[in-house]
Amino acid sequence: PPVPNTMTWVAPPHSITARSISMTATTALDRAGVEYHFTCTSGGGHNSGWQRDPAYIATNLTPNTLYSYTVTARDKSLYTNSAVPSSPASAKTPLAGDTEPDNDVDFADFACFSQYFPNPGPLTPLAAAQGDLDGDGDVDMQDASVIADNWLAAP
Repeated sequence: PPVPNTMTWVAPPHSITARSISMTATTALDRAGVEYHFTCTSGGGHNSGWQRDPAYIATNLTPNTLYSYTVTARDKSLYTNSAVPSSPASAKTPLAGDTEPDNDVDFADFACFSQYFPNPGPLTPLAAAQGDLDGDGDVDMQDASVIADNWLAAP
């Protein structure tokens, strides 16, 4: 199997928006080459499938939800020898509209949101993260209602 034989995290799962979590595995080595598989073990998130990159961003997640992931590496030989999966690591997505994130939706979040309102798309990654709060590809009144629904709420 690849080395290290028990996978570890360089950057454990951490939220980057209310709908996405980023993570990076320790780079594994094997003469035949290495692939990585990120598995969501709780929260109902998505698995990565086998990929060459030791980094993964899970998207289209639910705001204010705890997700746990493990990572496994395997070599690219005919036998696809697998390393032992990592210990699970968890991250919680913030409330929709909590762009800072500081665990509430307040005037600072509204100020971030208002920079992108209205915007029919296509959106830059920052506009998508801070303005498209319902994930439909534009910044409109439905996104403003997400701000209103979570106004001054704390998880």
